Order: sequence, then C-alpha cells, then structure tokens
Amino acid sequence: MKRSGYLDHHNVWLFMYMNCICLYYQRLTSQWAIGFPTTDSLADEMPCGSIPKVPNAQIEGRNKEMYEPGETIRYQCDAGFLTVGPPEIICREGNWTAPPFCEGIGSTSKQPMRRVDLLQKLLVVKFKVLKSQGKGGKCGPPPVIENGDLLSFPMQEYPQGTTLEYKCPSLYVLEGSQYITCTDGQWTSPPVCLVPCTASEEDMGRNNVELKWVPERKLYVRSGDVIEFQCKRGYLEDPASSPFRAQCVEGTIEYPRCKPGT
Repeated sequence: MKRSGYLDHHNVWLFMYMNCICLYYQRLTSQWAIGFPTTDSLADEMPCGSIPKVPNAQIEGRNKEMYEPGETIRYQCDAGFLTVGPPEIICREGNWTAPPFCEGIGSTSKQPMRRVDLLQKLLVVKFKVLKSQGKGGKCGPPPVIENGDLLSFPMQEYPQGTTLEYKCPSLYVLEGSQYITCTDGQWTSPPVCLVPCTASEEDMGRNNVELKWVPERKLYVRSGDVIEFQCKRGYLEDPASSPFRAQCVEGTIEYPRCKPGT
C-alpha cells in the first residue's frame, strides 16, 4: 500500500512515505535522502526570525521577517558611537549570533576628542567576540599598532573567528582595514595609523616662508594633505627650492626655501 504525506516545518522538509520508506529533501544539499531527519540536521536548516535591535545602530540591507540559514546582517553605528564587537551577525541553527553594541564616545563638541579622554572612555567598553564554527586554531594577543588603539580589553587568547577593531587618534589617517580576524591561528593584517604633520612657526622661519592662504602661525594637516607656502615679505623664492606646494607624508614636510631679496 502506497501513501504519501507532507510535513511543513518552516518550509524545510518534504516527506514522502512509499511502502514504509521515508524520503526527505535536504535543502542545504539539494538532495533526497532515505530515512528520518535528525534533530541536529533539522536545526541546521531552521531559518531565523527578526534581527536583534541594537540601539544607535542601523543595518545594511533589507529588513525581513524571516532569514535563511547562513544569511548575515551588518550593523553600522551612528555618528558619535563606536562599534564594539563583530559588526556582522549570522543566522545559525535558527538563532542569530551575538550582535555588537554601539558605545558613545561621550563628546558633543565639534572639536576632536582628546586622545587621553578617548582612551579613558574605551577602558570601560565591554568586549564581545564572534565564535565561528570552523576548526581553526586559537590566536594569541592581537598585534600592537603604533599610534593606534584596540577598541576592547586585550586578552591572551582568542577563539577562531574573533573580530577586533582598531582606532586611530584625531588627524591620524587609518590605512588598511580597521578590523582584524583570527583565522587558522593567525591574525589578519592590522591597519596603520599615518602620522599627521605640523607646519610650525619655527620651521617656516628657518626657511623664510609662511602659509599662503591662512593667517596662522601653525597648521596641523593629515598625511596626504597639501600645504601651500609663500615667501615672507622681503624674500624671494630660492631657485633651488623644493615646490611651494608641499605634501604631508607620514609626519614629514619638505619645506620650500626663500632667500633675502636684493
């Protein structure tokens, strides 16, 4: 006697009973199998419901009522907040992995936050890690970068899949990815904080030049920015001088030179 039956469990399994033989369809492998699905395999293919809400954060992508296993959602903290923990969550076994949280940097002024104030604020930030399902080894302490800070409390050991974030001080340029990830016992490459430049009154005075467009005695610029100089009154451009449009290169400025006029 043949008979067939259909069981809808979140649209995951399709059962057919024929002569007492159970066939079920596995969505992840797109194959039919003989027997009965186990509880573990059923959980692996369960979808996830609505995503966790994170205060002061927005999500990248479309908000849905149901998400397929393996789908990821990325959070982006609002201006004035730091992302603490992995920025992405993953749908696994019908549940979302732990989301990040957004920590306010505590400054309402338009002026950049002082480095010491930022460090004091970051000392109270809690650290969350994302554990992956891979078999890779654990990682040791994260790399220390010059002029940069890790946005979490450092630990001696991290599990596979952990993602950490770095931050550069004001006026420093972060080059590379701000995130590193523990992969197979090794950290991915950390970023570099490029040093800014200071056009000081002393350095300009030694070369008989001044700032061309701004009436300032000192100027701070980021690495890669261009500063334009001119000769002081009573001086002329030195023919052997470097260009009067000088670029800041990782904390260094090649000043042009002027000589006394005749």
